[in-house]
Amino acid sequence: MSEPQYAKDKTAVFHRVFSLVVLVGIWGAGFLTFRLYYGGYLIPMMMIWFPEEVSVRSSSKINPRMIRFFGWLVIFGVPLWFLLLKWIFR
Repeated sequence: MSEPQYAKDKTAVFHRVFSLVVLVGIWGAGFLTFRLYYGGYLIPMMMIWFPEEVSVRSSSKINPRMIRFFGWLVIFGVPLWFLLLKWIFR
């Protein structure tokens, strides 16, 4: 049985393509600086690509938009946080 039309996320393709571009950029930068961080971004990618499945599997029902938001927060927030700390303590 297919999913109802109203339940489909219309921005999922944008999020998937943009997150893949960002991830390839992060991996490329890591490859050029000899710091390969492959595994650390797999869980945030899962949160961006499959938020509905993650919310269903969680013990409490969480809004899929919040799960996707926290995935983006990890992908952009953690590197920006380290850059900020590096800038403060230089």
